[in-house]
Amino acid sequence: MRVRGLFFLGLLLIIGVAVLFSFDFNSASEADLYSLFRQGDYETIVSLPKPTEEETLFLYLVSLLYLDQEEEIEKEIPSLQTKDYFWLDHFLYLYSLHFIEKGDLEKATMAKEKLENSFPSSPLLPYITLSLAQYSLQNDLFASALAYSIQVLTYSESEENSLSALKTIFQSLAHLGYLEEATLLLRHIYYDFPTMSSRVSRELIQPWISQISPEKFSPSQRLSVADFLFSLGFRTEAGVFLDQIEEALLPPSLQKNMFILRARFLLGEEDWKELERLINENLLRKGEREEILFYRGVLEQRKANYSKAVQIYERLLFLYPDSEYAFNTYQNLAFSLRIMGEEQKYLETMEKITLCFPEKSAPFWELFQFYYNKNQLPLAQEMLEKLKSFPEEKNKALFWLFKIDSSLEHLQEIVESGKIDYYYVRAWQELKIRGENVPFPFEEEAILPQVDSTNLSYPEHWTKYQFLAKIEMWRNAEIEILFLLSKNSQKKGLYRELSEFYAQKGDYQKSILYSLYLQEGEKIPLNLARQIYPEFFLPSIQKLAGGELDPYLILAIVRAESFFDPVAVSSAGAIGLAQIMPSTALWVIEKGWTNFDDEEEDEDISLLLLNAEKNLEIGISYFSYLWKRFEGKLYPAICSYNAGPGRVDQWLETLSPDPELFVESIPFPETQNYLKKVMANYFAYSLLYQGDFNPPPYF
Repeated sequence: MRVRGLFFLGLLLIIGVAVLFSFDFNSASEADLYSLFRQGDYETIVSLPKPTEEETLFLYLVSLLYLDQEEEIEKEIPSLQTKDYFWLDHFLYLYSLHFIEKGDLEKATMAKEKLENSFPSSPLLPYITLSLAQYSLQNDLFASALAYSIQVLTYSESEENSLSALKTIFQSLAHLGYLEEATLLLRHIYYDFPTMSSRVSRELIQPWISQISPEKFSPSQRLSVADFLFSLGFRTEAGVFLDQIEEALLPPSLQKNMFILRARFLLGEEDWKELERLINENLLRKGEREEILFYRGVLEQRKANYSKAVQIYERLLFLYPDSEYAFNTYQNLAFSLRIMGEEQKYLETMEKITLCFPEKSAPFWELFQFYYNKNQLPLAQEMLEKLKSFPEEKNKALFWLFKIDSSLEHLQEIVESGKIDYYYVRAWQELKIRGENVPFPFEEEAILPQVDSTNLSYPEHWTKYQFLAKIEMWRNAEIEILFLLSKNSQKKGLYRELSEFYAQKGDYQKSILYSLYLQEGEKIPLNLARQIYPEFFLPSIQKLAGGELDPYLILAIVRAESFFDPVAVSSAGAIGLAQIMPSTALWVIEKGWTNFDDEEEDEDISLLLLNAEKNLEIGISYFSYLWKRFEGKLYPAICSYNAGPGRVDQWLETLSPDPELFVESIPFPETQNYLKKVMANYFAYSLLYQGDFNPPPYF
């Protein structure tokens, strides 16, 4: 028995060795090799005989690259360039990146030049050139950084790449001593690129702000720089530039701009005496120009001299009925009249606004609120009927019509539209309470658009994309799919592909955005709705929420806060998925509401908040505190997460307990919109994944 057992053991060993030596690229299944590559088992891949198949050769070469076996790669490159490998441009791109990461700029540049010579129109060129520019900048090679960045602009068709290159040009110019040119460039970037935030602009210019001298600029440039610095919040520095401008040296149009900027500056400083001096001086020299009258009225209004402000505003509208300030002037006039108790004149002014600016919805809403609070319901209804003509306000107007006349037809019209917003949620609830049949807000699953690869321009890039996505080389695959999007008219299929691609890549914000591009009409197919309202991070949220909080309420909050972007940073400095302020995070940690160890507690709080799991733990712990503080009442808990519990305490004391009146009376527009957004998200998540919506009590 023992001899037989040894025989079988020896046989198994022989078979195992035979299998080991027979496993090569040519006999192994494609799935096995791809799996090894995705798992990062590069040692096993390079230990096998060199492959001959095109795709597996790429896996072999990239594995050599990741293992830093440059000599082996150098032997292969000459023969590679004699053949038409579809992935060769990506290998050269990776080869150049490899040397950048090692700090060998010379070899990185040589690899980039090989890419450029062999593939002069490759979409990879702007990306590798930008990497070279940024490496040069980080290593104080500012002239090289400048040259590479300019080169990126010649290659790039992407706004994102162009913006990155321009930011690098700004930094390079500043380091090279061309601070005036750099400042003017950054101003241009800030105003011309919508994605260029004030926060990023502030961070870029902050190290140089003390060195930017007005003397180096012409008078007109000083004014433009002052305006730019003022927009970024550098008030003191903007004031220095303004003080160095001789108005007489400016053309008349810029003299007007200078007055406006100085008036805005003094308003911000609340320096009424100096603002009055500025206005009076300009009145004497230039007369009753519209901008002078407007800021004179604003000054008196800020000083609570409402009667005088009214006279000035009326004078402005009489002299300049078509003034660029007309709408704001009417609004300020109406406000002043209302504060003075001049209700009839207030109403006459508001009516004029609706006649002069019929495209503006806000005046109709203000008039509705006035009449509703006065219990003048027929007039309130009249304003709502007018408000219905604005598509973005229609659900709001219909719901308030229901609040006045209790007609369920208004609610039914809202839910039949399919547009899920706060008022849809409330209409759906009110119908359900009354025993009415409430529709499911999503349509049946539909066939979503697919990429028609037989009808694509540049089909070879589709082949590259599919291959790179399959081996999870996400950045390379992303470059290819975005190139195809820019070159093809069949956008819908590519949007769907991008949504799924970014979900796999873990870039959840972009996944949702591309899903939204697929929406047609108000009603959303069920399968698309699940992509628009995804369950990203749900297992972690369920674990952290325990049995106390509804995980779908947390998902609704995270979607409203960051759109599932773990590295989101707001202009106010809130960070990560749950958009937590560092001070709040420190408070939560100090309270001991997290399970962090000592090392994590000592970690830089901003870096800690960029970790998705830790961010969620802090955010959910904080919301749990608010939930208990407000005894499980939904509206106060949600509002306090945005505006702070102290403010919500004040609102609960002063605002109506009626849900709609409370919401519409929240004095912070940001918090009001936030509450509405979270409620719409919560409703959609509940219907999609739980089949019903039964929220906790609002108050």
